[in-house]
Amino acid sequence: MWLASVTLAKLNSDRLACYVARRKAKGAGNRTVNIKVGVLRRVLKQYRMWQFVSDGSKPLAEPKDIGTVVSSRRRRFRIFFAQW
Repeated sequence: MWLASVTLAKLNSDRLACYVARRKAKGAGNRTVNIKVGVLRRVLKQYRMWQFVSDGSKPLAEPKDIGTVVSSRRRRFRIFFAQW
């Protein structure tokens, strides 16, 4: 884990942006990156250090359509007709 090797004294907005770019380059989704940065943000905010790192950074955009719930009746219907 690349960010784990960085000390707090060397952690700044540029390193955070580099971490986000590396995660995205490796195929991580925006939600995954936001969760990881969110954990770091909560820890640093607890110790009043987030303002030194954030530099006004915003979370990445996440998809709004997360899918729909399929009722058990509709699921049985699909399974029944899939067997034909």
